[in-house]
Amino acid sequence: MDGFGEARRDRGDNPVHQVFSSGHEARVRLDGVTLEISMQNGLRQGCCVAPVLFNLYTCLAVERWLARVDGVAAVGITVRHKYDEKLFRRYTRNASARKITECQFADDAALLASTRPGAERMALEYQQTSGDFGLTVSIPKTKHMETGRLVEESDQEPIALVGGDVSAVDEFLSWITHS
Repeated sequence: MDGFGEARRDRGDNPVHQVFSSGHEARVRLDGVTLEISMQNGLRQGCCVAPVLFNLYTCLAVERWLARVDGVAAVGITVRHKYDEKLFRRYTRNASARKITECQFADDAALLASTRPGAERMALEYQQTSGDFGLTVSIPKTKHMETGRLVEESDQEPIALVGGDVSAVDEFLSWITHS
């Protein structure tokens, strides 16, 4: 991670394709030993290192996004859980709580909020943070879904982002459900 951060800082900007393209130099630090590396070819499509670098880059972007929304009310949902041997319990006395803000799979992300204004703020901050890193949020592919007992008709209105509105859906379909 040290080498990645140093290479990115040397360039002074964030886009992945500019950071890991040919003609750049990077420093990689491993166990206190620093090596200077000259990148001649950049990353080729199908390179086994590409997913690892993408994951590192995405994790850094998500960390920055979480710092931007830290302290904002309604960001994330709280899940209460217990580690006892009973699968179902009616009472959650002495239960632990964990806040979940996002779920990720490959290059997809689901942002979790407990209110509509929280979801709007999170989406705008996520789009801006992604843009800071040279990544884009595909507005046509992005959807939002409201669930729960207190959902009102106004909650189904589109969420406005830069570049277009994010429409509401009643359910999310994954590639697993398609035949």
